[in-house]
Amino acid sequence: MPPSTPENPKKQAASAKRDRGKSERPPDPEAVTRPMPLEGGPTEPMGPSRAPWPGGENLIGQTISQYKILEQLGQGGMGIVYKAQDTRLNRAVAVKFLSPQLLANQEAKQRFLHEAQASAGLDDPNICTVHEIHEAEGHTFIVMSYVEGQSLSDKIESGPLEMREALDIAHQIGQGLSRAHKQGIVHRDIKPGNVLLTPEGQVKIVDFGLAKLATQTQLTRTGTTMGTVAYMSPE
Repeated sequence: MPPSTPENPKKQAASAKRDRGKSERPPDPEAVTRPMPLEGGPTEPMGPSRAPWPGGENLIGQTISQYKILEQLGQGGMGIVYKAQDTRLNRAVAVKFLSPQLLANQEAKQRFLHEAQASAGLDDPNICTVHEIHEAEGHTFIVMSYVEGQSLSDKIESGPLEMREALDIAHQIGQGLSRAHKQGIVHRDIKPGNVLLTPEGQVKIVDFGLAKLATQTQLTRTGTTMGTVAYMSPE
């Protein structure tokens, strides 16, 4: 067999350049920047620069009525909760603002009012006290006692509870719910995220937004299910 003819050096250089260009070609920008979708919904930008709601303003540092907003405590579907300073009474409070996107929604405003009324009618050491519901400077908000401590969900995440501590927490939750039931109020969304614990171990039940009052018109549409699925009773 005759020996193979060596390839032209110029062709070799051109071929090597083409191969090198393929390997060094930058990846598709879409493939790099497209976020991985999270289970249960789209990704959400994180960080302190994120506005409380799409199109919403950051209220930290502002004074609404007599309440100077200090820091964000939490956020939910209907609104956002801040720690604030009551400048008239010189005390720390928690202020829950209705989302700006829901201000024109009469059903949402009615449910927000419903939450304040349900909580305000309960005087119990294991239920967070509501001071007032107010509208000022284009905002609708509920003012509540500020509870120093952590949620039960955060405590559970930090490690297992001792049996005695778990029983004490369950007993206090039961006492608070019993008082509510005696006054015709059913919470309907009891879960670790809606139970706060003070440093002394006292339970404070919060978020009566889905509560059912025996004396009030039903707000839930027929055929709809309200609450948190993982903590709902099977029936």
